[in-house]
Amino acid sequence: MASTTKGKTRTESDIEKYREEGEWRKILELAQSIGSDGGKNGLIEFLLGEAKLELYLEGGDLIRGQNLLKESRAHLKSCLNASNCSALQVDANLLLAKLHFMSGEQSLAAKVIEASGISSIIGGEKPLPFRIMKLVAESFAIKGMCLEKEKNVDKGLEKAIICLTKASDLTLRYLQNMEKHLGPYANVSVGPILETGIQRAPILFMQNDQIAKAFNQYRNIMNACETQSTLNTRQVVSRKLAELILRNVSRSCWTPFDTSITTISGHWKPHRYFGQSLFNPREREEEIVLLLLISELLASRNVVLDRGTEFNDTRRQSLENVIAIHDLLVIALTPFKYCILDMFERAMKFSFEIKHIWLQFGLSVMETKKFPLRAILIFKEVARIDDSDPVPCILAAKVYILELNNAEKALEFALEALSRDTEGAMSSRINLTLGIVNAILYEEETETVKKLKKVHLHESIRYFKNLIKGPVEDHLAYYHIGLHMAHQRVINDSMHHAQLALVLNPYHLPSIQLMILCLSACKKYHEALSLCEASLEEYPDQLVLLYVKANLEQVVSENGYEIALQTAKHMLRCCKNLPNEDKDKVLYCGNNVTLTGTNYDTLSLKMEQTLSEIVSLDSCPVLGDGAITSGPGLEDGSLGQKQLWNLQLHLWILIAELYIKLGLISEAEACVAEVANVVFGPLSHQLMFVKGILAKARQRYAEAKAYFQNAISINPRHARALQQLGHSYYLLGNQLSADKYLRDSLNVDATLHETWSHMGCVLNELGEHKSAADCLVTAIQLEATAPIYPSILHQEMFLSDFSLVSIESLKFVL
Repeated sequence: MASTTKGKTRTESDIEKYREEGEWRKILELAQSIGSDGGKNGLIEFLLGEAKLELYLEGGDLIRGQNLLKESRAHLKSCLNASNCSALQVDANLLLAKLHFMSGEQSLAAKVIEASGISSIIGGEKPLPFRIMKLVAESFAIKGMCLEKEKNVDKGLEKAIICLTKASDLTLRYLQNMEKHLGPYANVSVGPILETGIQRAPILFMQNDQIAKAFNQYRNIMNACETQSTLNTRQVVSRKLAELILRNVSRSCWTPFDTSITTISGHWKPHRYFGQSLFNPREREEEIVLLLLISELLASRNVVLDRGTEFNDTRRQSLENVIAIHDLLVIALTPFKYCILDMFERAMKFSFEIKHIWLQFGLSVMETKKFPLRAILIFKEVARIDDSDPVPCILAAKVYILELNNAEKALEFALEALSRDTEGAMSSRINLTLGIVNAILYEEETETVKKLKKVHLHESIRYFKNLIKGPVEDHLAYYHIGLHMAHQRVINDSMHHAQLALVLNPYHLPSIQLMILCLSACKKYHEALSLCEASLEEYPDQLVLLYVKANLEQVVSENGYEIALQTAKHMLRCCKNLPNEDKDKVLYCGNNVTLTGTNYDTLSLKMEQTLSEIVSLDSCPVLGDGAITSGPGLEDGSLGQKQLWNLQLHLWILIAELYIKLGLISEAEACVAEVANVVFGPLSHQLMFVKGILAKARQRYAEAKAYFQNAISINPRHARALQQLGHSYYLLGNQLSADKYLRDSLNVDATLHETWSHMGCVLNELGEHKSAADCLVTAIQLEATAPIYPSILHQEMFLSDFSLVSIESLKFVL
């Protein structure tokens, strides 16, 4: 061949060096400066033809490029006619085939390559020079792309894949050799033919329904030793391999990469990674995330930061590439509730006014549940970037509700979303959000502001009715209206709407729970228990249903308290047996439902946390996974930890109350003492409340009064603590104080018939007999429609994929 001729002159050595390094202008100048010696005419024509062809591929001037192409064709044909060197003729034929291919003469290019006998070139043991290796790789790539267009599709595709695979291996080996020759920081361009050819074989495999072979081919490319020149290829291939796994490879079909089959090497095979220290993903998701992280890191480095107008197209393309990788990572990680904040932090340097990246960043921050204020600021920035999009406003409303407990701010953002939704595309989600926010405000307002409370009630119902009038019926609308009917103690209407919700979504657990409580409010305890047991057959470990069942069993069964106690102990075993990774999913079934205490607000949680820390860090409760905390995951913001903590809290209260009802006061005290620090926290208002109940059961009314006072000092809105404090004052003979605290309890929750009954007794003692009679009548009316347990659930919302799913209260409040 031309590159292996012996007795090179100094000029020929320079030419060979420039050919390997791709310095085509210098080659052109040297070839033109060499004399027209007869022995060198063929070589000069070859060099001129090669240099002009490569300059045509590098250039962007179409008119000048066409001239270069014509001149190159003439030089190469002249070389073939003038040269007697077989090696030079093979090289000239390969270049001529390349020229035919670039001119659109694909069949002619394939014939020329076939006639040149390139298979014999890589069949020997002798290593190939750099330039020849690249030329042969291009020839295989051209032959493969030409065979792809043949009429005989099956044979053509099979041969094309073989050629493109060889081209891929030769290209990678060529780049590895060039790195050794030029140094580790040299960036060698292989040209458009090889850039296309190296990625074409897996595509043909997929077109031929050979997914496994495409999968392995991509893996082989990724397993080749990396060079500076292969970084762009590695970025594209890693992304495409991740997409292939996501779309076409299931968990059952996925297998780890077998590195033993990649150690075979040769002069035309690329070097590959192998050895004990090689990281090899052992799970499908692990490989997807690894590939996407590699692709994202490489793509982020290549984003064009220059905002000049001449770079607009390049910057847009590089940004779209990064955004696509971000989306794939979100798709891959979302099912596992993971997010990568660092990735979006890196993206901020090139994300000025890029709405999509800001929105993804905000969603990731929001899902961590650690930085709610930062999430709000990000959503505000998204809303500023696009002042017509209602989505960031809905997301901000969600954060204010779930993380910051600020329904007023949530209402502002929800109304802003409504004003932006001019086309009505998000009307259903906005109406649902506004309905939920107004429902929360309705529950938060005390009885002293009945007018404002009534406004929120009517607004909430109006938005839910707007949701029903929408193009698609939503079970959540019927559920919420049923919930409001239950609040108003219109039980029949509430049951009707719960039934409609279950018709639309039979697996909606809050609607099932609402139906159970409505049945219990109608005193149909057996039917309620039957429905609860039937639901538990579908969801055997659904702890909220088990909690409701325990309360129903107290009324229905002959030995109700003993049976309920066994159910409560079963719940406790279920809770303790949860593996650590499932604790965040403790109540995640259909739509999340959270056990919380009556009027259990975040302010009291934080107060308990502060007081507990003042008392002793060692006395803070320890959750099942060993994390020390004085509240439901306040430090890490984990919703699952909050749910687990609240569940344990209510469960132990239930067990203690059952022991009291069975007359086993000592067992109840031992139960509370055992879990005082583990579940409640040393200064929890719930712990104070339970201790007050125990003291009251032993007729230690002064001691009980002190405990109830401690409870309301921590949480002034605990309705049952206020009720019991008032009743304790009544039993101690202090009717004025009893009247005051019972009124406070009614101001917080006016649906507790026990409070009205105690109020009637107190007013009777004070001589206000007419008012006492009214209170007792109210108590009788409320008791007639009281559910089995009036304050089981708390109100929350959950947002996923821009759609609100409610996790609402089943608490009947007036």
